[in-house]
Amino acid sequence: MNKLKIAICDDEKLQLDLLKKYCTAWLSDNKIQASINTYSSSEAFLFSYEDNKNYDILLLDIQMKELSGISLAKRLREIGDNVSIIFITGIKDFVFEGYHVQAVDYILKPVNEKNLKIALSRAYDNIQIKEPQIVIQINNELIRLNEKDIQYIESIKHNTYLYTDNGTYQAKKGISAVENELTGNFFYKCHRSYIINILHIDSISKNDVKINNTIIPIARGKWEELNKAFLNYYRGEMW
Repeated sequence: MNKLKIAICDDEKLQLDLLKKYCTAWLSDNKIQASINTYSSSEAFLFSYEDNKNYDILLLDIQMKELSGISLAKRLREIGDNVSIIFITGIKDFVFEGYHVQAVDYILKPVNEKNLKIALSRAYDNIQIKEPQIVIQINNELIRLNEKDIQYIESIKHNTYLYTDNGTYQAKKGISAVENELTGNFFYKCHRSYIINILHIDSISKNDVKINNTIIPIARGKWEELNKAFLNYYRGEMW
């Protein structure tokens, strides 16, 4: 996933608009690309859930008609959704309920913009801890990429290109600098100009590796080590 995905669920239109405004300001402050979807009820959220399952952050009003925010959060946890939840409410009594669904934070109404931005930053940090990610600068924006989505990385002149499941990104830095920022142990530098993700390998020969119909050269003396790493992964010996 290349963009942060934020959902806001609140049955008060003014509150919904205000939360979206604060989220937009936080994204701008931190130069983070994101999509923001708003819902006026828990039912509306669940109705669209099949098409929008991969939310990173959910701002959720606790007190809503019919299905409460707490009930919605419990449903999400029951089906294994690990979205970072920030509860929004006007009553302090619900604070302990948030602990049962591992809420990131609990913001009281009227919502203070500074407090919400702090909560959003905390949620964002938690997301980055959950799965290896790399942040690269594209023009004047920072793009967060899940490392598992990167198929391979290629050095062309003074730029580095990251080929992912969702497109290609150009980083204006050398491949060694990008390599130093990677944390996933599924990457292998098979050539001075290429870093490949073992998770995306289709086939390996003595001279090259195939990823998504792209043939990538293997430097002399690298095949044996790469082949071993590839086999270890499929034996469950590699993360």
